[in-house]
Amino acid sequence: MNKPNFADQKAASVRKAGYRLLNFLCVHFLERLLFLGVAIVLPLKLAGAGEMSMAQTGLYYSYILFMYRCTPLLFSYLSLFIRREFIFTAGVIVEATSLLLMAYSQDPQAVYGFALLAGIGGGATTTMLISLLESADRDAKSLVGNNINHDIFNTHLMLINASAFICPFFAFFSIGIYQGVVTFIILVLLALVVNFFRLGKVSSPEYNIAMFEKRPEFDKKFFLIWTAALSVWAACSIVYTILPSLDSHFLGQEGVNIWLSFDAIVVVLLFFLLRHTDIFRQNSICNASIGLIAILAALLFIVLSMHNFYILLFSLAVLAFGGYIAFGQLYGLAMQTRFIQRKTFYLGLLSLSGALGEGGTQAIFWLTENAGLSLVITFGIVLIGLFALHHLDHN
Repeated sequence: MNKPNFADQKAASVRKAGYRLLNFLCVHFLERLLFLGVAIVLPLKLAGAGEMSMAQTGLYYSYILFMYRCTPLLFSYLSLFIRREFIFTAGVIVEATSLLLMAYSQDPQAVYGFALLAGIGGGATTTMLISLLESADRDAKSLVGNNINHDIFNTHLMLINASAFICPFFAFFSIGIYQGVVTFIILVLLALVVNFFRLGKVSSPEYNIAMFEKRPEFDKKFFLIWTAALSVWAACSIVYTILPSLDSHFLGQEGVNIWLSFDAIVVVLLFFLLRHTDIFRQNSICNASIGLIAILAALLFIVLSMHNFYILLFSLAVLAFGGYIAFGQLYGLAMQTRFIQRKTFYLGLLSLSGALGEGGTQAIFWLTENAGLSLVITFGIVLIGLFALHHLDHN
C-alpha cells in the first residue's frame, strides 16, 4: 500500500492556488479593460459622430460613475446573506451585457439606460472581485509562507492602470473593429470566470449576528483610514478634468487623455520597480503617511506651476507615486480589522469614499470653474486625511 506523499500534495495545492489566483487576476484585468474601454471610449466616439453632444456625454458619465461608486455598499451588505460568487457572477453578466449592448447602440437614450445598468453591474463585480481576490491571495500565500500583506492591492491598482492606459486607444478603431474587440473581450472574460469557479471552493455568506446588534461597536480605526482614503481619491481624480483644463494644448487627440495615460504608465512602472525592493512591503501608518505627503507635494507643485508642462508632468508622477503607495497601504490597513465579518462591507465603504472624494472634487471644480481654487481646496482635503492618519498613529 502506497503512503500518501504529503510533499507532492502540498506542491499540487500550491500550483492550484497559484493558478486560481492568476486566473482571477486575468479576470480582473479584462473586466477593467472592458468597463473602461466602453465607458471612456464610446461616448467620445458617439460625440465625434454627432450622435451625442458633449453635454450629453457629461450626463452619461454622471450616470455610470455614480452607480458604479455607490452600489458597492449595497452589494457589500448583501454579501452578508448571499455568497460573494453569486453576486460577482450576476454582476459580470449584467455589466457585460449592458456594455455589449451599449457598444452596438447609436441611440443616446438607450446608452443612458445601459450606462445605469453597467454602473450597477460594475459596482457588484468590482466589490466582490476585490473581496474574492483578497481571499484567493490569502489562500495562496498561506501555502508558501508569503508575509507581504498588502501587495495584492498594489497588483489590483496596477491592473486598473494598465487597462486605463490601453483602453483610450480603442478610440482609433473603426466602429466595426471596436465592436468586435468588445465582443472578444467579453467572451474571454466569461470563459475565465467559469474556469475560476471550477478551480476552487465556493465561500459561505459572511452573515454574523454581531453586525446587527442594537448598538454595534464603532470602528474608529477604520473611520480614520476611510477619511484618509477619501482624501486620496479626491486628489487623484484631478487627472479627469482639472489637469486637462489648464491648457487646451495639453489635451490628447482623438479623445486620448494624456494625463490619464501618463498617470497609468507611472503606476505600472512603480508596481514593477517596487516589487524588487523591501520598502513599503508592510502595511503601516507611516508608509500611508508618506503617500499622502507625496500627494501634498504634488498638489503644491501643480498650484505653483500650472502652466509649465514639464513641471506638471513631474508633479503628476509624484502624485501617481503618492496615490500608489497610499492606496495599497490604506486598503491593506483596512483589511487588518478585528471585525473579520465586516471586511466586504468595509470594501463597500471604501468605494463610497471614492464616490465622495472623486465626486466632491469634480463638483468643486464645476461650482468654482477655477482650477487653482479647486486644487487648493483639494490640498486642504488631503491635509485632513493626513491629520486622520496622525490621529490614528497616536491612538
